Amino acid sequence: MSFDVALNGRQVPDSWMTWSGGNEPRVLYTMSAKSVTGTFDGAVRAFGVEMEPNPFDAILMVLFADGTQIEQLVNGDAGAKFFGFKSDTAITALTMSSAVDFAFGRMVVDASPVPEPSTLLLLGGGILGLVYYGKRRRNA
Repeated sequence: MSFDVALNGRQVPDSWMTWSGGNEPRVLYTMSAKSVTGTFDGAVRAFGVEMEPNPFDAILMVLFADGTQIEQLVNGDAGAKFFGFKSDTAITALTMSSAVDFAFGRMVVDASPVPEPSTLLLLGGGILGLVYYGKRRRNA
C-alpha cells in the first residue's frame, strides 16, 4: 500500500490511550496532514484500520472508499477506534480524514483475488475442451 503524503512510523507509547489488544502497536502518524489517501497494490474487497486523533479530544474522523463514507466520533482520551468496510466491488484506494493530525495502524486487508476476464476465458476454454472430448469419446 502506498500513501500520498509522507508519514512517520512510530511505536505507540504508554502515554497514548488504548489500541485494540491492549498493547502498543506500530502506527503511521500523519504529522501535520489531516487527510491521507492510500492506494492498494491490487484491488481489495474489504479493509479495516484503527485511527486515533493526536489531540486527546473528541474529533470526527472519516474513512472514504469507493463512494462509501464511514464517520465516527473518536475521543483521543478513550483510544483508537476501528473503521472497516466490505464491498461487492473492487476497491483500489481509500482516504482517511480528520480535523486534526492523527495516527492509524492495525490495518487488515482482504485481498481476495478479483476475477479477471482472462481467468474466465481460460475456464470457459477448459469447459469447452471437456465437452468436445466427451462427445468424441461417446461417438467413438
